[in-house]
Amino acid sequence: MAFLLVKHSVKDFNHWKTLYNSMNDTRHQHGVIGTRIMCAAENPQQVVVLEEYQTLEGAQTWVQSSELRLAMGHAGVNGIPEITFLDNIS
Repeated sequence: MAFLLVKHSVKDFNHWKTLYNSMNDTRHQHGVIGTRIMCAAENPQQVVVLEEYQTLEGAQTWVQSSELRLAMGHAGVNGIPEITFLDNIS
C-alpha cells in the first residue's frame, strides 16, 4: 500500500468537493482504495487529502495525469499543491 498526501487551498470548498467527487471513477482507475478529506479547523479553504493506493506507481501516475491538472484548475485550487508520497510501514 502507498499513500498520497495533498495539501492546498481552494477558493470555495463546496465547489472543490463537488469536482473532487466527480473524479471518483478516474481515481479508482489509478488504484485508489481509500480517501480521507480534511480541512484546517481555522480555515475550511485549506484542504488536506489523504488517499490510499494499491501501488505507489498508481499514485504517481495519477499525480502526473493531465486529468488531475485540469480538474484542479476547474475546482479552484490556489497555487501549487504540496504533494507527498508515503509508504505504509506498519
